[in-house]
Amino acid sequence: MLNFFKRNETIYSPCSGLFKTIDEVNDELFASKKMGDGFAVVPSDTEIYSPITGVITMLAPSKHAIGIESKNGTEIMIHMGIDTVGLNGTPFNIKIKKGDKVKRGQLLANFDYKQAKDAGKETDVIVIILNNKNIDLDQTSMSQVNSQTEIGSLPK
Repeated sequence: MLNFFKRNETIYSPCSGLFKTIDEVNDELFASKKMGDGFAVVPSDTEIYSPITGVITMLAPSKHAIGIESKNGTEIMIHMGIDTVGLNGTPFNIKIKKGDKVKRGQLLANFDYKQAKDAGKETDVIVIILNNKNIDLDQTSMSQVNSQTEIGSLPK
């Protein structure tokens, strides 16, 4: 009965840049949705913001990925760059720690995407919904977005 009063959860872009659908990501694991549905942004700025309000549940030791769980139970992962785990954290400056409560739009990290690109890595900032929820996208491929842009909603 309480689920009746839950609203769809809105998810926002984690950064400024060019929006891509998940199937446009040049990595089979993400594009095939094996980890979950989602989207990506090719960044044009170094600042990475929280796309939802929640609690930090995971920080990868290599600093390339951040996990967040919302109060509605939505689990997301922000993955900065493709194959950037091998960069040993150098392009990432993380501003939060595991267990922190974060608000949508709060600065989570700085991602020196130019450094990653210079190392031969793709710079897509990928947002994955980990717990089998589909996202209803409001954006179209290759549209410009920023951290205030509503990307879509997650059904309750």
